[in-house]
Amino acid sequence: MIDVACVLRSGGAYDPRYVHRLREGVARHLPLPHRFVCLSDVPIGGDVVRYALPAGWRGWWAKQALYQPGLFAGRVMYFDLDTPIVGDLSDLAGYNGLRAVLQDFNQPAMIGTGMMMWWADAMEDVFRRFCVDPLKVMAAYPRRSDHFTKQAMRTPWDWIQEIYPGQVVSSKRHCRHGPPPDARVICMHGRPRLTELAPDHWMRRFWENGSSPVALKVQA
Repeated sequence: MIDVACVLRSGGAYDPRYVHRLREGVARHLPLPHRFVCLSDVPIGGDVVRYALPAGWRGWWAKQALYQPGLFAGRVMYFDLDTPIVGDLSDLAGYNGLRAVLQDFNQPAMIGTGMMMWWADAMEDVFRRFCVDPLKVMAAYPRRSDHFTKQAMRTPWDWIQEIYPGQVVSSKRHCRHGPPPDARVICMHGRPRLTELAPDHWMRRFWENGSSPVALKVQA
């Protein structure tokens, strides 16, 4: 059994609609037994398992709650809420390393946490370092929490794109006219967000109605 996880902090750009659309994408494309988990401070409903979020961890810092020891017992696959799932996740779900993160699409030496995979308490080192002084950490990294996460990981990690080439792609770099043939996951990063795309953009239409991404390709 694998846990597929996401985080929703109220008061920002996202709401439970994003949770359910991500959950629907995972359900369509992950044929293996799994549990869908959301850490949130608001009710979610449906078949989503909800865990409470600590108070005061604003914005993207709420993601640190994923790493608390004892929360998960086995394999975890995490996605940001605005992640279109466009292909079979079986290969990614079969990852058997300790932890894997994205290689930033713009800064290859930097990590990205829009998608991550880890085993049980493998991210505990990040959580414990953050909890020493959360307010100090949040103040020290005002623009992006990934810099802190990279520095806090005390043991090596795997790069997702190296292990699964072509399966996890950038919305900006790889998907102008539709998803590449081997794509399984499309990572949104920066602007525009999904809801800021034109109403007839293939990616927004796919996210809103779940139609085949191939059928919705924008022709060059």
